[in-house]
Amino acid sequence: MSIHTSPHFLPGHHVPAPYPPDRPGAVVVEACRQLADDVDRLTRVLSEQIAAKEPYYSETLGIGPLMDSVRPNILAILSAISGDHDDEVTAPPRETGRRRAEQGAPLAVVQRAYRLGMSSIWDELVKKLGSDPSTVQHLLQSAATFWNTLDEYLEILSAAYREFEVEQTQRNTRLREVALTALFHGTHATGLTISGVATALRLPARGTFVVVATDPLPAGKDGALVSTDRTLAACGVHTAWRSDIDGEVGLIALSRRYPIERLTDHLTTLQLGRVGVSEIFTSVSEATAAAVDARAARGAAAPGSNAVMRYEQARVAVLLASEQEVSADLVRDVLGGLTVLPADEQNLLMGTLRAWFEAKGSTAEAAKLLHCHPNTVRYRMAKLCQATGRTPTEPIDAAHLYLAMEARRVLTPAAPSKAAHLA
Repeated sequence: MSIHTSPHFLPGHHVPAPYPPDRPGAVVVEACRQLADDVDRLTRVLSEQIAAKEPYYSETLGIGPLMDSVRPNILAILSAISGDHDDEVTAPPRETGRRRAEQGAPLAVVQRAYRLGMSSIWDELVKKLGSDPSTVQHLLQSAATFWNTLDEYLEILSAAYREFEVEQTQRNTRLREVALTALFHGTHATGLTISGVATALRLPARGTFVVVATDPLPAGKDGALVSTDRTLAACGVHTAWRSDIDGEVGLIALSRRYPIERLTDHLTTLQLGRVGVSEIFTSVSEATAAAVDARAARGAAAPGSNAVMRYEQARVAVLLASEQEVSADLVRDVLGGLTVLPADEQNLLMGTLRAWFEAKGSTAEAAKLLHCHPNTVRYRMAKLCQATGRTPTEPIDAAHLYLAMEARRVLTPAAPSKAAHLA
């Protein structure tokens, strides 16, 4: 609201002596007192103006809680303009900032509402003092104090809002860590219920879930899981990850758009090292057991590889990985005869044996997998039989050969692969 120049302020007319900025004139103090006496009306008027201009207050907060906040702020502002600068008058903007942050109101909305309220109080002062030339000068001398108070209170409000946000972030971080511990290591250690865990992690308590366990991420791969989270979020998939000493472990809530096959394909492209994926389960309460299975599946992949192992598809390998001494004995007893051969030739024969098993014992199909002639497969299989003393067409020998082959893969660090058809 503008104040027009009065004839009393033209040359030759008397102008009242200015008051020091920190000592408002008596007429300003009296006007503030009168407005304070009328605080109930002002509270409703200002609250209705704010609610009309900012939909958040009318649609989300409601007029009642808004008035509860507006009233003490009006009194604090009037006290500050009257020259009262103790800590008590700055409490209302501080409390407003914290409360709005707790309620989730956008800071920009809160700041606009506060400016609107201050402007309305100024308009009320102008109505009382601006029409009388004998008092308008006192009002003008208090203008700087008024708008400085607005800046100060907005800063106090904003600082309190951000302070609460920081505190809330820290609380949420601590709660999330506790919830993740409960999720993957059991709720008995935290006191949280399953529903409490799901709520803290913003996950549904029931759904279609798997747990994923990876090796510790190599340097430069830290952003891979962040990128994965963004990709999954875009597909409506919720995730929760925790960093443990032995690697990363995450709960993935699958969907129709993002089934487990799509997840494993995605994980394969990331090349995160060994990755284990649990069986599908339907309740968050099963995540602790699933995490054990996911780690076991990870352990069934060859050391140093980028293999993604699904628990239900690798039970034999999981069993062998969990009993490494027995697995080492099995490799020595069944495949010991291969050790006299060069390492490349050992790998060649084992690659041929794996293709033969994948082809369900068909030499022709194994040759297709290896991109070689069937006679080449027959030659290699004969050489394998001679070196091991085992015949893969005999059921017991086939079982021993398969178990030893898997045990060798689980125990042997991954190396740059060479096609099995290369001589």
